[in-house]
Amino acid sequence: VNVTTLMHEASHALLCTNSGGAQNPPWLDEGLACYFECWDMRASKAQNARIRDALSQRMDMLWNAILSNDRA
Repeated sequence: VNVTTLMHEASHALLCTNSGGAQNPPWLDEGLACYFECWDMRASKAQNARIRDALSQRMDMLWNAILSNDRA
């Protein structure tokens, strides 16, 4: 089983539980789930921030490559 999938789905469950089962806006529900799917429970907050920053930089590079190919 993929750990990122488990973290994503657990985030949905925790938000639902902690909001008393109220309907949450989709942007909040998916946004938090996407944010925490790469969260490492064994790492500190600072370590997770560095991991998140590295992932963001790689995503920026990927999007720039995709966009530059679309314009060619």
